[in-house]
Amino acid sequence: MISPSEFFYRGPGNRVRFGRPAADAISEAITLEYKAPLKIFVIASERNQKLVDSVKANSAAEVVCHLSEVIQHVPEELVKKAGDLVLDTQPDIILSIGGGSAVGLAKALVLEKKIPIWAVTTTYSGSEMTNIYGISTSGKKKVGRNENVLPELVIFDPELTQDMPYRIALTSATNALAHLVEAGYAVNNNPVTYAQALSGIRLIIDGYEDVISRGFPGGIANKNFLTAAYLGGKSLFEVAMSLHHKSAHVVGGNFGMDHASGHTVLLPFVLDYQWKHMPADVKSDFKSAFGDENPAQKLLGLLKKLEIPHSLEEIGFREEDLADAAFQIAAIDMESPAPVEQVAVESMLRKAWKGAL
Repeated sequence: MISPSEFFYRGPGNRVRFGRPAADAISEAITLEYKAPLKIFVIASERNQKLVDSVKANSAAEVVCHLSEVIQHVPEELVKKAGDLVLDTQPDIILSIGGGSAVGLAKALVLEKKIPIWAVTTTYSGSEMTNIYGISTSGKKKVGRNENVLPELVIFDPELTQDMPYRIALTSATNALAHLVEAGYAVNNNPVTYAQALSGIRLIIDGYEDVISRGFPGGIANKNFLTAAYLGGKSLFEVAMSLHHKSAHVVGGNFGMDHASGHTVLLPFVLDYQWKHMPADVKSDFKSAFGDENPAQKLLGLLKKLEIPHSLEEIGFREEDLADAAFQIAAIDMESPAPVEQVAVESMLRKAWKGAL
């Protein structure tokens, strides 16, 4: 770890509202604005219509557009369609209600034209806390960082994540865990991010255990996962992501796999790949956070107990595409504790395809 007397740290610097009902938090934010009526462009799928209706009912707001079309990996065609609507309506605020796909579209819309984003999260994606965006063009996903895309206000309401379908909740939570794990071994780490990453890892592992004992991801697990999602997203902003995220974006964005499922399946195998190259003190802290001498094996065992995907084969990845995926991953410029070599990456992916370390 970096000595506490020698490090650089920069946090996101946005406003975060945690625990208050989302409708109340949005209404409060609207009243704090000096401009009325506030012109709001809403991105939200139809399942969030009740919350959209509450915004429409606010006399200090004018919903100039409600775009309910939300697509994973943010295809360029949807960005163009939504961008034309933004030009036509000239909103003061873009309000994203949903997971990574909804806020991802909002981010794509403000790359060139700076408009504040308010993000209400309904999953554990963490994207709402970052300056990272991704747009897919012709089946290839481009990921980058831009200061314009960091949401100005983020609202975390545990009621909105309480009733997520079982598999979606658990794969989304594992996506959050991936942010925390990579923040833990980040090459450009600092003590602040490192401490919050370890705290978040513990929250998710405890949450998994709670789900296994109860049979559903509610109550304690939901609040653990949402808090960890906040810490994971914040960590994602503060330090560079590495092999896991590059691999997940290739598997998801370039081969059409579900984003959270790809993160879930890959995480134990990437952690195992990095393990022997991680500093001894970091490995010791990971063992403590995971509650096991072999964190990668412990994680894979938990995924199996939770009965969520733990192999690339399960989520539909074709064995004949493994070599191509390894080539694409190895070609990405990244900092990683372990050397990123095509042959070794392909071996890692083959283990992930089989679901066995």
